[in-house]
Amino acid sequence: MIFHGQRTHFAAVLNQLYGLTWHTHASPHFGTEGDQFKIPAKTIDNVFGMLVPTIVTHRLTQQAGADTYSDFPAHFFHTCGLQQNQFRATLTWKFDFTRLSMRIHFIQHVPFEGPAAIADWARQHQHTTTITRLYDGEMLPTMEAFDWLVIMGGPMGVADTGQYAWLENEKAFIGQTVSVGKTVLGICLGAQLIAAALGAAVKKNPHREIGWFPLSPADALRNTILDGVFSDNTLAFHWHGDTFDLPEQATLIASSKACRNQGFVLNDHVVGLQFHLETTPESARALIENGRDELDGSRFVQTEQEMLSQPERFETINQTLFSLLTRLEKATTD
Repeated sequence: MIFHGQRTHFAAVLNQLYGLTWHTHASPHFGTEGDQFKIPAKTIDNVFGMLVPTIVTHRLTQQAGADTYSDFPAHFFHTCGLQQNQFRATLTWKFDFTRLSMRIHFIQHVPFEGPAAIADWARQHQHTTTITRLYDGEMLPTMEAFDWLVIMGGPMGVADTGQYAWLENEKAFIGQTVSVGKTVLGICLGAQLIAAALGAAVKKNPHREIGWFPLSPADALRNTILDGVFSDNTLAFHWHGDTFDLPEQATLIASSKACRNQGFVLNDHVVGLQFHLETTPESARALIENGRDELDGSRFVQTEQEMLSQPERFETINQTLFSLLTRLEKATTD
């Protein structure tokens, strides 16, 4: 849902999104001067702690030493369905509620495969982030604690439950998250875990694929929210030895010479990427440092020098990632 200040019935939005009912305060007053209103700062803190407005003309500020926020527009309260005799008159501000602040939760499996550029995008878009570090024994959140789930990569396989007992609980958690309709993104192992949670097979790929290799987007992608995100021969960073079958009703994203199923999108809110778009030069070095034994010189495995020699490629894939995430954001808020 997108907020357009003059046209949105804000009270209904609060009720729909958060199950909240708007309560007025005792003994408020109304003034006709300027047809504007004042409400307690705590009320606004509670509301705007959940919503991040893009402010058209000014930023919302609290007057020094005051216990109220001033300069709220009359139309804001009128569209909330509030009575005119409930608030005191003040000055004028204009708002355009164009973005819903989202809570993005990451699942991280090893210290050297973190959110990288995904966290950069979240900060730029004013979303909050939290993280469960399964390798440190941290607990998964409740379903009510997040809006998006992002599952990162790792060197383990989805069936390695003997060594990583938390994998079974994680797969069940992912399946539940998908079933309740939240946005879910999986990277590499994360994509394999989504596939496994949805009943698809995960298995060894015919080739180990490590380094920079182009993707061929699937024709069916034009019928999804990711239409146009990937151009022909989009370059991506890879580091995997396993692959997955597509979950039922999922749409293939792309293929490479080494791996047919490079990703999938399901119902425009679940995305699995076998490849990496979040990688930065720093995170690539961390992967190389911790996975050097996998650089076996086989057909689709590049050397450390080949992977790091053109750092501008990381910026290119990060921009593709940002386009993908923004499409998911729009699908979430529409």
